[in-house]
Amino acid sequence: MTFSHPDWKNVKSYESDYLFQHHKSGDILMVNSFCREFQTESLKKLAHRSFRDVEQVRIIEEKEISFHQRSAYRIKGEGKVDGVLVSLNLLNLRRDHCYFDFLSISSKKKNSGSEADFENFLSSVRFSDEK
Repeated sequence: MTFSHPDWKNVKSYESDYLFQHHKSGDILMVNSFCREFQTESLKKLAHRSFRDVEQVRIIEEKEISFHQRSAYRIKGEGKVDGVLVSLNLLNLRRDHCYFDFLSISSKKKNSGSEADFENFLSSVRFSDEK
């Protein structure tokens, strides 16, 4: 992962492959991968499962897209995490028998530009077999 932005710091995490935190707002960008897991459920179902612990979740937009020549699912929503109102933006896909999800969690009270940064974050994604 080559994501680099002066406002985002790469944070060590034992729960995510990559975790970046916005130094002012505390917003989060993360990547998780699971190889040989989650191969039979639809990407839509897996995306909704990622939001299962969000209280008062409201889906704003969802659609199938193509990402790195693979079918992917994109979902945007909002809800409460630990009592805090947040915006959520998720993209997931399968590649080489692995399931990947890319997630942005940003506070609804602060405007850190996380939506644009999430797009830059996704643009930085390169898989090992890509040039």
